[in-house]
Amino acid sequence: MQATDHLLAEHEKISSMLRVLERMCEHLKKGEVLPREQIEDLLLFFELFSDQLHHAKEEEILLPALIQSGFPWKGGPLCSYFKQMQMWDESIQEQVKALNQEFELNLI
Repeated sequence: MQATDHLLAEHEKISSMLRVLERMCEHLKKGEVLPREQIEDLLLFFELFSDQLHHAKEEEILLPALIQSGFPWKGGPLCSYFKQMQMWDESIQEQVKALNQEFELNLI
C-alpha cells in the first residue's frame, strides 16, 4: 500500500465518522438524549485521529513532498485544499463549542 492509499483510507474513516456526527446531530435536534460518552468518544476521535494523526501526516509529510515535487503552493491546488481544511477545522470547532454550551460538556 502506498502512503497516499493509506491517507485515502483514513479519509474514508473520517468521512464515516462525519456521517455518524450528522446522525447524532439529527437526534439532538429532535430533542433526543444521547449518552455523554458517545459524544465525547466521537469528538475525541476527531481530535486525536483526524487532527493530530491524519492532518499531521498531510501537513508534515505529504505537503512538503508535493511542494518538493513541483506542486505550486501559492494559488495552486494545495493552497485551495489547505484553505478548505482550515474552514473545516473552524466549522468543527464551532460545533464542539455549541455542543459544550448546549449540554455543558466542557470538552474543550
